Amino acid sequence: MRNSLLRPVRYLLGGCLVAIALLGWAVTDPDFRVEPGYHYLVDEAGEITLRDILSTELPWQRETLTGSVQQNYLAEPLWLQYKLTVRARQSAKLYMELATPFLNYVDFFLIQSTPQGKNLLAHSVGGDHQLYIENPMQHRFPVFVLESLPVGDYEIYVRLQSDSVLIFPVSFLTSESFFSNEFKAQAFYGLFFGMMAVLAFYNGYVWYFLRDRTNLYNMAF
Repeated sequence: MRNSLLRPVRYLLGGCLVAIALLGWAVTDPDFRVEPGYHYLVDEAGEITLRDILSTELPWQRETLTGSVQQNYLAEPLWLQYKLTVRARQSAKLYMELATPFLNYVDFFLIQSTPQGKNLLAHSVGGDHQLYIENPMQHRFPVFVLESLPVGDYEIYVRLQSDSVLIFPVSFLTSESFFSNEFKAQAFYGLFFGMMAVLAFYNGYVWYFLRDRTNLYNMAF
């Protein structure tokens, strides 16, 4: 009897999760293009600086995977390189999102490539082990803002350190796309935790009539 009572709720929860997953998160914009894939470099000695990155030939490795980083566990710092081309001047902001809360230290560098050389335009930090950093967006993930970029070619370097596995999505989004995705994410979290609350209430309701201790365990879980 208990299983028959819970079955409709389980089907409803599963259907809602599938519907959210099918909404999709792909974003395209004709005004800027990120080169597919990325380059990465493992800093085995932990001593490579941005100056070394820009002035020295280093053994970068090419990764063709687009939209995510998959480097497993690394004790050493990891450098990532992305290449961005802006085709029309961006009056709005662009956002680079590293969709994981498990990065200890993150350094973000925005470099503009010009005929005269490479210029550092922005440097930001993030990560849950960084002290005294500003996070005006109060976002759960490291998010870096690219302000009103003129037409041209850019390189983005990200230095990462983490005690966790380095597998996470990476997105470059316009303001509209970023906040649209954020709305979807918050809707998903609200739905998920709302359904958890409904299941807890339902198990308490069933326990009240059946006095089966299993329902109390389910409610606590």
